[in-house]
Amino acid sequence: MPDAFIQSPDPVPFERLSNWQYHPGDMLPEEVWSTHDSWHDGGRTLIWDDDVRIVWFREEWTVPRAWAGRALLLSIEVRNTFSLYVDEQAVTAPHLLSRSADPDRTFRLAIRGDRVRRPGMIMRAEIHSFPPEYAAWLDAKGALRAMAPGRGFLLECWRVHREEPGTDFADPLLDHSAWDPRKLGEEWRERDSCYWYRTTVEVPEQIETFPVEGSRLHLSASFNHSGSIWVDGEKRAEYARNFGDAVVTNHAKVGSRRVVALRVPTPWTGWVRDTYLAPEGLLAARKAYDSLSGMVTFWDRFFQDRPEPQLIMAVCVVLADLAQKRLSGPALTTAFTEASDELDRLVKTYSDDAPFLALPYLQLPSPGGVIVRAESPVARPAYLALRDCDGETILIPDEGSARFHRFVVHGLQPDTPYSYTVGAGNVTTEINHFRTAPLTPRPITVFMWGDSHYGPSVLEGLAERIEEVQPDLLITAGDMVGDGVNENEWRDYVFHPLRHVAAKYPLHFPVGNHDHGSWRHRGHGDNPFLNERWEPSGTGWGNTPYGYSFDYAGVHFVFVDPLYGCTGNETFADLSKGTAQYEWLERDLSASRGAQWTILLVHEPPFCETWEGGYYDGQPELREHLVPLMEKHAVDLCVSGHAHTYERGIPHPPFDPVTNEGNTVAYLITGGGGSLLDNRKYREWPQIDIPPHRVEQTENFLKNDIGEYYRYHYCVLRIEPQRLECTAYWIRLDGSVVDTLDWFVLRKGIPRRS
Repeated sequence: MPDAFIQSPDPVPFERLSNWQYHPGDMLPEEVWSTHDSWHDGGRTLIWDDDVRIVWFREEWTVPRAWAGRALLLSIEVRNTFSLYVDEQAVTAPHLLSRSADPDRTFRLAIRGDRVRRPGMIMRAEIHSFPPEYAAWLDAKGALRAMAPGRGFLLECWRVHREEPGTDFADPLLDHSAWDPRKLGEEWRERDSCYWYRTTVEVPEQIETFPVEGSRLHLSASFNHSGSIWVDGEKRAEYARNFGDAVVTNHAKVGSRRVVALRVPTPWTGWVRDTYLAPEGLLAARKAYDSLSGMVTFWDRFFQDRPEPQLIMAVCVVLADLAQKRLSGPALTTAFTEASDELDRLVKTYSDDAPFLALPYLQLPSPGGVIVRAESPVARPAYLALRDCDGETILIPDEGSARFHRFVVHGLQPDTPYSYTVGAGNVTTEINHFRTAPLTPRPITVFMWGDSHYGPSVLEGLAERIEEVQPDLLITAGDMVGDGVNENEWRDYVFHPLRHVAAKYPLHFPVGNHDHGSWRHRGHGDNPFLNERWEPSGTGWGNTPYGYSFDYAGVHFVFVDPLYGCTGNETFADLSKGTAQYEWLERDLSASRGAQWTILLVHEPPFCETWEGGYYDGQPELREHLVPLMEKHAVDLCVSGHAHTYERGIPHPPFDPVTNEGNTVAYLITGGGGSLLDNRKYREWPQIDIPPHRVEQTENFLKNDIGEYYRYHYCVLRIEPQRLECTAYWIRLDGSVVDTLDWFVLRKGIPRRS
């Protein structure tokens, strides 16, 4: 391999598909290209909602001559059910268009979108150009997927009954044959309810290709909340935050019968899905397969950023040898382990050539320095090469060998541009630029959005708007990822979409519930994937990713997390009086009274009017504890996300702590960064001015109301010593601007409505 590799943000050429036509209503696939009536130019606003359930999209795409002989991969991401067709043939996504492309060839692409329950949208449609050897890598991954062990024997036949006092629903002698049948995944919506699921299991001779007799037998299930698993009247597992695993028996006997019961409480909606019975041998094979898949993921990301033909073929040989063995049962576990060990050996051999997983990103700017971070797929030494305005280079080494690289830069001149690169092994980044913070107040620009989780393509489009604005700071309202304990999501949902801008403009956010770990995470304590990535690093409140503050050009930014330390249900207890975070926040706000503006960011909003799927009006705990604290210490603006919508309220008559009426704090909810949008207004708060329409009373909580602020959007704050201006822009799915969504101004000493 080459001795040096300069990693660019887009090492693999690609084209976005942006000339779609759409046809509302269904048709046969063979009619897509033979009809021309009722087809409309779709542009990039590819959303369909209540008005239309089925929509067809079509586009013709021609291979550029520069891509002749390349492997072309069609990458399609559609939110909701869809079917993909290439040249009138049904295919699955991602799809290999060509192993060795013919120049000037035209492909006919079509998508059939089905709305199902929630609005549908085409989030991403791209064609990537790889070396022809990449096709062999896709074949190898497909062969491995075909060998994947299943999760076990699916338990589908369940009977369900609402919990009632005085009845032992776990009793194995209880007759449940007259209970209502319920399919896995079927929801019910009922506040503060609890249901019991029951079934009788007969132990089979084998599950998949693994013998069951004498084995330890497991039952796994996923839920939407918490509860317990019972076997033959005995509680075997207490589950929390949605996943349970229990041992049915340590010595399975074929033909024996077991009564399995699941207790499923829920505060407002519930379901049970993916309930499996599996012997120990199958679980061991699954564990070995998952380990091997982790190694494949490493190489997959390596090849996405650096598709070296020679190395692609070396890795493919390992997987091809595995596929040719055609093993089953316990022998499969051994084969997976051996292949994983071989791929791990290749990782060690080529660790110095591995591209960065996350290109450099900036944090905590100050007049004298900044924090620069980057991430490698393996632990290795790294360095920062900083160039000042005179052209001199300063090398700053990382603190030993690490995956998560952190460079503390200090001793710089205020409000001054600098350039830098980051290197590790045989890889270095392109030259990037940043500017230190000003020493004294001056006008600044802040680019702001929220809740981009599950919508990385929207965030990638926003990166283009960031380049246009060239802000001083990037600040989000939280929920950057869908599941904060999934390491891959940080790369795919945050650092990759922001790869062109995070190296130039410092990025900060308040930790959201999904950043902690969403429903898969049992608690909201220290998350290593947060702790390794976000400044500041230290001990005690004010020095963690969950609660900290910094000053920039006379503006005091403070970030808090009311979920930190909560377990099980989201109790929002960590920002109440007497907690360490509350005491730190009060000291911080008191010490920052001299700031020209104070902006507090908390992901969950104190006041909220809109939601999807049921009633929500903000967090009462924050209204009780945080709002009086912000009023007491003259916070100017409270920014939140959580609700996937746009809301704002500017100062009203002064806050009355007795009646809880009025506010001198302005409130802003910006949650339109990419996730599915909310659709109903449930509450009218005097502290909120927008959305202005009335609450509609209806039992159909899935039906959209007449709101016009449920839009994908971003906000730009332009802050001067005596004036703060916020403009919210309504955007399409690619980040392009449709129109101005809202505009308001705050003035020091002159509270007024826009």
